[in-house]
Amino acid sequence: MRATSEVISPGFSFSKWTRDIHPRRNLSVPNKGEKRKRLYRQRRAAGQCTQAGCSAKPEVGRCKCQKHLQDMAKRALKDRKERIANGVCSYCGTRPQFWGRKCILCRQMYTSNPLPIGARRALREYRNAEAQHSFAQIQNKTRAVAIKLLAGRKVVGVGTQTSITFKDHFGFDGRRQITLARI
Repeated sequence: MRATSEVISPGFSFSKWTRDIHPRRNLSVPNKGEKRKRLYRQRRAAGQCTQAGCSAKPEVGRCKCQKHLQDMAKRALKDRKERIANGVCSYCGTRPQFWGRKCILCRQMYTSNPLPIGARRALREYRNAEAQHSFAQIQNKTRAVAIKLLAGRKVVGVGTQTSITFKDHFGFDGRRQITLARI
């Protein structure tokens, strides 16, 4: 099997490629992210505030001192207000708001039902209206068929009794509709 650099193109070298793009980057030295994580773990283990350069003791059950906790709260409040002003989710700041301050995905994390009460009510009313509409359509089609049968005298039975029962069932008397008051 050939080396990966030979498969890409002959004479290609990953180390040369990374040096060309990042001339000061040395792959044997940990990057800044790893260095920060290591420093955080060391300060936490030593019982110091994890904010760099702070020698104060952290609050009970926290990893930062009172001053840095207040700074974090102020910064979070500022970010939240800025996100609300921009019309994006106040939690993640990436997606647009949905029926409130949070996006639909962030709402799922904090509620048992991600849809707000107003949206659920609107959906319920829409479904009820659709059901009533379909029922009315079926009823109108059935009445139209009944009118055709009555008009064509295709109701077969024991004389007028079947015809009266059929008319009463569909609410028609010939071409006029029978109301409950007339029955």
